[in-house]
Amino acid sequence: MDAEIYVSAADVIIENNTLRSTLFGVHLHQTTRTTIRGNQISSKQYPASLHGDGVRLWNSIDKVIVANTISGIRDLVLSHFSNNRIVDNLIRNSRIAMELVISRYNLNTE
Repeated sequence: MDAEIYVSAADVIIENNTLRSTLFGVHLHQTTRTTIRGNQISSKQYPASLHGDGVRLWNSIDKVIVANTISGIRDLVLSHFSNNRIVDNLIRNSRIAMELVISRYNLNTE
């Protein structure tokens, strides 16, 4: 995975990072109790169809994704993702913004 930040651990805080010209910004794989807060994530200057995901979470529970600015990316992909809070994020110039796949019991607010 060509991710700027790749995490496969518990109890991690990813905070106040600037990720520019990235293919995949943050990728969390089988993590618990992780916070992604206050990050700036933008994609490489490729055609939109070639953009990667700004944030990709797979098989992850008990996350807080709050106050991030994500732009020019393909999507924010949350797969097999439950019991999480997604709050006050700005997602712009993306394909469909947020994609929840087999994900339940999540709170998503402005």
